[in-house]
Amino acid sequence: MTIQPFTPLGAEIYQQGVRAVSVETARQTPRLKSTTFIEASADLRKLVRDDIFEVLLCRNGSVLEGMTSNFYVIQAGALITSRSGILLGVTRRTLIRLARKAGLEVEYRAPDLDEPFSEAFLTSSSRGVVPIVAIDGKPVGKGKVGAWTKTLIAAYNTYVEKYSQEIQFYENGRRR
Repeated sequence: MTIQPFTPLGAEIYQQGVRAVSVETARQTPRLKSTTFIEASADLRKLVRDDIFEVLLCRNGSVLEGMTSNFYVIQAGALITSRSGILLGVTRRTLIRLARKAGLEVEYRAPDLDEPFSEAFLTSSSRGVVPIVAIDGKPVGKGKVGAWTKTLIAAYNTYVEKYSQEIQFYENGRRR
């Protein structure tokens, strides 16, 4: 088990977006969160620095997922995300439901890096919906957070606010 202190992302991340890089690799056992992947990905984690937020894992030029997130693109009114070769997450399931409710079609396939994406973003439980404005130094769409991504960020944040519960902390049988 790995435990790290939680530090929420700053508002500028959601307003301005982030940059990502792609690598040609995939998880050996994608449906399993394992320490084997954590150990094997140590070199990949070195790619994450001040100007690079996430490493995108690709197979044959198609993006499967982020190293610590699920990956999506929006193209021609459709949300595109891989169905196989990825670690499925509860945030992903919620986001797909919210996207359909917002009027997006959902297409299950790994988007090809050579395709022109209108918008791209990633999700994870601790970060929510994080817009991507550049991949491998190339702008996604206009290089700014897109309208659909903003809509999904707002929808997801509303969902979390509505369904989250305050966590009660107890120490020695007493509530803190």
